Amino acid sequence: MATGSSPQPRPWAAALSALALAVSLAIYQRSVLANPLSVAQGHWQAIATENTTDTLASYDSDAVLEWRQGSNPGRYSGGAISLAWQSFFADYQISGYQVVSQEAHERTVKATLLFTLQDIQGQSSVLPVTCTLQLDNNGRIQRETWSLIDRTQLPATGA
Repeated sequence: MATGSSPQPRPWAAALSALALAVSLAIYQRSVLANPLSVAQGHWQAIATENTTDTLASYDSDAVLEWRQGSNPGRYSGGAISLAWQSFFADYQISGYQVVSQEAHERTVKATLLFTLQDIQGQSSVLPVTCTLQLDNNGRIQRETWSLIDRTQLPATGA
């Protein structure tokens, strides 16, 4: 090597550095971002305790809540989400819930839940539902869908 010459650039070195940075960022992102199952479980717990503030805290500002059947069927967004939950909480007193099954894929959580309810006449019943949550990159609910299910369709481990 001649005196005063600089090392030759290695074209693959920049690509290798970029790849290492991308892998590091992906690992960091997975460790820092909210776990979808944890977000879902926290949301269901807020619903089970009839805590409107905590229930609403899980939603993104552009979220959509859809109830396919039940006492308040419809599609809700913005402030209507709060009104839908307030109406549900006024109709029923929730005394507990059970997760029968749950699965997460990427930022979507699907679950079968059993809510134990007591209506205003004091009659207890079990509300079997499926819930699908779609989360944004920050772990906030973008879309939530609730559907009533037939108890005969519950897994054998269900109530």
